[in-house]
Amino acid sequence: ASVHALTYVVFDAGPDLARIGHDVLARRFLTAGFAAWLVMLPLALTSFNRAIRLMGGARWQALQRGVYLVAVLAVVHFYWLSKGTALLWPMGYALGLALLFAWRIGKAIRRHAA
Repeated sequence: ASVHALTYVVFDAGPDLARIGHDVLARRFLTAGFAAWLVMLPLALTSFNRAIRLMGGARWQALQRGVYLVAVLAVVHFYWLSKGTALLWPMGYALGLALLFAWRIGKAIRRHAA
């Protein structure tokens, strides 16, 4: 995701922070992508054994559940970026994500019912 964002900065916006800020606020697909990157940042910064020990397993796991929000934001980012007939790919990703979420929810329901 960071390399993906860096390509936008290098090839589209340049090092102009004001332009980047304006683009992120003005273009909703950039807003969704930037939000996903911001949610991923603490996940990446705490994805090592020492962080897990310092935070405690339960708090670390709760933080890592942010990946579900990232997945939704990534699909929204892709959908808003796509135009016309190119919507087939983001809709495929949305369907795949919905199926994965349904599987996870079903698994949780079965575990709690047992």
